[in-house]
Amino acid sequence: MNTQNEYFIHFVREYMLRKSKGIGMTKDQFEVKVNNMKADASRYFSSEQLEEVEKLMRKFYIYATDPEVEKKIEAGEVTEKYLISLFCKTPEKQENADNTLEGKSQGVDEILGVLRNDNMISEDGKGKKKIRYVNVPNAVENEYHDVNGNYILIQQIGRIIYSHSNNFENDISKYKVTVRDLRGKLSVIEIYSNLRLANMSDENYRRVILDGLFNKANIDKFNYRGYIGEIEKRTDYDDEVNHKVVNGELTHVIDENYVLKYKAEDLTAVALYEELQEEKSTNRGQNQTPNGINGSTLLNKQAR
Repeated sequence: MNTQNEYFIHFVREYMLRKSKGIGMTKDQFEVKVNNMKADASRYFSSEQLEEVEKLMRKFYIYATDPEVEKKIEAGEVTEKYLISLFCKTPEKQENADNTLEGKSQGVDEILGVLRNDNMISEDGKGKKKIRYVNVPNAVENEYHDVNGNYILIQQIGRIIYSHSNNFENDISKYKVTVRDLRGKLSVIEIYSNLRLANMSDENYRRVILDGLFNKANIDKFNYRGYIGEIEKRTDYDDEVNHKVVNGELTHVIDENYVLKYKAEDLTAVALYEELQEEKSTNRGQNQTPNGINGSTLLNKQAR
């Protein structure tokens, strides 16, 4: 074996062979495998390449030993071929990776800003947009691991409910996403989307959410005031509208099963709500003295 992929593929095949015999692999046994790989592969690879192989093995081990994934492996629902394709970069996967929104040169306003249309949201008798925010009490904690081995905690913490121009109501959910990487570093973000958490037991759906929708590049670059689009099942029509804005939706085909859609009404509702919150925050700030005490409170204290 003289390529990094070959060392990794050999490890995956051995792991799957053990699982087929009901043996499994303990953490200590895994560490032995890593050390053996380093000893053997050091004849061919640089220290940087060895580190890449080790990182790949560790990502796979964390992923494959997740209880939900283990059940799928034991039931034959997750195959050796699938696991290898999930972790190894093949020319086909690289070509697909280059054909994503991430590869576009425009900024988020140029790509997603075109979807915004404030007229889509109806107004009340006073000219105010019909948008309200509802908290979700006792947010359920949903725990997962992504393909890189990062721990991800997802909680639905609220919903924006808005009225269409035709006065029908719709909503977009707000999620708190906590990520702990392999080094223990924590990051917390709040985003808007509509996840089907009941479907997270499905391997393919979970993968496109954790490794696609929640991909750092997607959140950093294609985040319109917190709105990051949503994942939907792919249809034949999606191939015709890929990377196009049609009927108020921007579609991006992810794989043979799913697409990422950015919807004008959801995006507009989120933008209007967030701008309103910023306006309220600014107004509160203007009513603060330099030391952070509310002006009216300070006057009341001085009067006493």
